Amino acid sequence: MKAPEFLEFISEINQLDHHQRTVLTKALDQLEDEPKVFDLIETIFDSKGKCPHCSHTESHRHGIKDGLQRYRCKACKKTFNALTGNASCSSTPQVKVA
Repeated sequence: MKAPEFLEFISEINQLDHHQRTVLTKALDQLEDEPKVFDLIETIFDSKGKCPHCSHTESHRHGIKDGLQRYRCKACKKTFNALTGNASCSSTPQVKVA
């Protein structure tokens, strides 16, 4: 949002009724949790600190995608984030073949 639009939005907050302010407050509270979750995920990864592909312990930062820091392994050159290799890292359901 550009600065003039933001200032107009702020000036209109006074016109919101109680219910609208409550909805806005809840929406803003939810936004604050996302960075905290990402920080926690990355803190846990930093304590382990190894490539999920080859288990090498040396990597370097390689950009940010979807709010999570990406890393590149110095050994196998593959990229990953703190969730790579976890059940939660893919939106595609895992299917077991018998």
